[in-house]
Order: sequence, then structure tokens, then C-alpha cells
Amino acid sequence: MRWKGSFGTRSLRVVFLLSLLFGCTRYNFYIPKHPEEEPMGSTIRIYQKSKLIVGEFIAYQRDTIFVRSFKGEFLRIPLSEVGGIELFLYDRGAPTLTILGGIGLMLLSITHGWYSAITFPTAIAVTLVSASIDTRKYRYEKITLKAEEVKSEKVEKLGRLYSRFPQGLPEGFRMGGNIKEVRP
Repeated sequence: MRWKGSFGTRSLRVVFLLSLLFGCTRYNFYIPKHPEEEPMGSTIRIYQKSKLIVGEFIAYQRDTIFVRSFKGEFLRIPLSEVGGIELFLYDRGAPTLTILGGIGLMLLSITHGWYSAITFPTAIAVTLVSASIDTRKYRYEKITLKAEEVKSEKVEKLGRLYSRFPQGLPEGFRMGGNIKEVRP
């Protein structure tokens, strides 16, 4: 394939191809769709001074966060050594932008004259189908706590809402081996 044209059209083609390529990426973590019904905890990222820990949020108990990393390790992380937290949640938000775009499409179809008898109902149908698909779309919401916000009350509240064991670890709980103590 030969790239003819000026520098501007060639660079526009490159930007278009790169946007197609990067539009095919996805996140590689688990996000529970219905926290009150799911047996799994949400995905959590814990930032320490020299480490990044990513895994399932198992529990919060007595100033300690318990995480099952995606490598299969079960980790105990003292809250005093946490530099920041990101918690990923499922979000089934309203298709606001899709509906606004559909309204704009319908308003523009009025300017088509006699052809608006065809384009207006088509715009309505496209908007309804797009909004219907958009409500079932896979999205996530991210809760971020910076180092100064990581306090036991806030993390305890997140643990009660989004961990696998909201009331703390059950007595005698073992998950695939020993619990590893994580230090920075």
C-alpha cells in the first residue's frame, strides 16, 4: 500500500489507524456487576512506596487490608503502609451522551426537507437501539483514595461495601495456603 498525499493526510491516516488499534484494548480485571449478589470482591490496586499490588479485595479488618493477588498470593497489607488505593466498580450509567446525540441527529434530519420523512424515523430508531445497547454496556467506576485519605474509617466503609467478606475474615479462614505479610 502506497501512502500518497501531503504530510497532513498521511499523519491523519496514522492517527486513525492508531486509534483503531488502541480502541481494541480492555481491562484485565474482575468487576462485580451486582455487589450485593456477587461472591467475589472488587478489584483493588494498592500503591506502596516501591510496590503495586493488584488483586481481589478480600476483607478489611483491624487496620489491615487482605487481598488475593492475581498471581494467587493471599496478602495481608497493614493500612499504615498503604500509599494509595484504587477500587474498580461496575457502573451501569445512563446513556446520556447517546440520547443527546440522537436528539441532535433528529433535529438535523428536519433540515433534510422532504427526505426528513425517511431520515427522522431512522434517527429515532438509531437512537433507541443505541441507547438500549448503551445501558447494557460494560463500564466501570473507579474510587481513588490518595495517601492522606487512606484512613481506617474510609477503608472500612469500602470494605463493608465491596470486599468478599464485608464483616472481616471468618474465624479459621484459609485461602490456598499461608497469608503473606507485605512490607514496602
